[in-house]
Amino acid sequence: MLHLKRNDIVHLDLAARNILLTHPTEIAKISDFGLAQFQDESSEATAASAAAAAKEERRRRRGRFDSCATASTYTDSDSDDAEAEQAAASAKKSHMLPLYQLPPDVWTNVESATSATDVWSFGILLWELFTAGSSPLDYMKGVMRRGPRFQSFQDFLHRWVYGGHRLPSPWPLYRPLGSPNSDTIYHVRSTCPISRIKFLLMH
Repeated sequence: MLHLKRNDIVHLDLAARNILLTHPTEIAKISDFGLAQFQDESSEATAASAAAAAKEERRRRRGRFDSCATASTYTDSDSDDAEAEQAAASAKKSHMLPLYQLPPDVWTNVESATSATDVWSFGILLWELFTAGSSPLDYMKGVMRRGPRFQSFQDFLHRWVYGGHRLPSPWPLYRPLGSPNSDTIYHVRSTCPISRIKFLLMH
């Protein structure tokens, strides 16, 4: 993940199901980059400013190559079309995202994802490992069934996460024979999604 961070890549689907082990050396490799996207943290540009810059570039190119067009003939329509296309693409991608493994700040704005987004997912990935492959989705749905009625899983997830709830410690529920420092290990892992520490510090 540090390698992806250094190359400004956000995976957006970091989970145990996407970790492959080589044989016989058992080196872990990350797979399935279908939802991955680039980010530019070096310039500290926000998604809004990046979208505005791209929109301005499209307008400039349209004006350069269409000598018959005037500003009034292409600016508004080009802007509306570009915004509509961007909104449609964002909505389609958001629909494909595994929201239960992503932080709430990208649920409705996937373009704002950064390496900190993958840090949150990495915390859930560690939970999967320490619970010997338990499903975080199944756990959350179990909590949902035991609680009040919700309109949808997304509604439950929103209330559950914003209510301060997180996946439980693997010790001793999933690992009764934990290591002597298991509490310390879980404390470090559980703070990953909250504090959004850098991958460099975990490395």
